[in-house]
Amino acid sequence: MTDTYDLTNPLKPTILVDPNAVLDYPYNFTEWLDDLADTIASALMIPIGTVELDVSGHPPGFVINPGNKIVVAWIKGFTKGSGMTCRVTTAGGRVDDRSIYFKVKER
Repeated sequence: MTDTYDLTNPLKPTILVDPNAVLDYPYNFTEWLDDLADTIASALMIPIGTVELDVSGHPPGFVINPGNKIVVAWIKGFTKGSGMTCRVTTAGGRVDDRSIYFKVKER
């Protein structure tokens, strides 16, 4: 799956996806939170364009992994220009966002 990631623009990480895919995507806050000795208390997924969380079998569409430093979102409904932002609030009251964008292509 590493060939599907485009990190040439660090401000807009892009992933190649099929428009019919339903896949899990991790948002990794570990390095940042380890430096602060903090953990994720809550997360909010914010669609960019037309994309949605898959809530069938993965309610509410994302999970905060054990250790409270990685959020895994199940995403579907990919369209050109879409993406997803994960906004976390930490136990210490910090708030931060991580976004990924999707390049849609039949695969």
